[in-house]
Amino acid sequence: MTHLLQPSVPWAEGYLSENQPMSNFQHHFPFERLPKAGNFPLPLFQAAVRECINDRKVPIKMPYYAAAAACCAAAQSLVDVGKPAGGTVGTNLYTLVSAASGERKTDVRRDFFAAFDQINAELKRQFDQAMVDYLEQVHIWQRVDKALTSVKGQSAECVRARIAEHYQHKPVHPCPLKVSIKEPDYAPLMRALTDFPCMTIISGDCAGYLRSTILRYDTVFCDVWSEEKIEIRALAWTTTTASILG
Repeated sequence: MTHLLQPSVPWAEGYLSENQPMSNFQHHFPFERLPKAGNFPLPLFQAAVRECINDRKVPIKMPYYAAAAACCAAAQSLVDVGKPAGGTVGTNLYTLVSAASGERKTDVRRDFFAAFDQINAELKRQFDQAMVDYLEQVHIWQRVDKALTSVKGQSAECVRARIAEHYQHKPVHPCPLKVSIKEPDYAPLMRALTDFPCMTIISGDCAGYLRSTILRYDTVFCDVWSEEKIEIRALAWTTTTASILG
């Protein structure tokens, strides 16, 4: 699950300089060997970022992180990442872009997530059509069900067998899918992850969303990421149980 969280926090711009350490944590990762901005050995990635910088006139780091978030989100259902100590993880990336109002955060997001928006629109169109087909199938199924229960001249055992077979063909409610979702509440987020674990969460208020949704249910999300079986309490106060993978 990839998060692109974009808060407007004017005072945060430049709060920490590149030479100011955030902690005394000692690490051994060779950060100095990583490619610098503008020199990534990824031609398409680099070209897209450069085009965004030239077109939008935005701070250089903003499109780099937005592009990285989009790439990781797109790769979630395709590849896993091998860890040095063993095991694999998904291409999960949590990206925080902090900039003042007017620095075109939304435009940058749209540049790199336009394909996600287009896929969401197509998924919505397919779901709407599937709902039309589903309602028609339910109507037919209910009429057949009523006819089976009113059949005369057959043994009870025969009627039960035909009804049992009929229920095996009961129409299945279509599932709405999204590849990205903006600031979902707890229950919709759990249902969305159940239906499609490889998705992107987008928020315009990082601090508010983290406090209201993520941190409030942090233990539940830990269970989700550990593939535990949890209960999802829907908005209508009905409860379903689902095994979450993601």
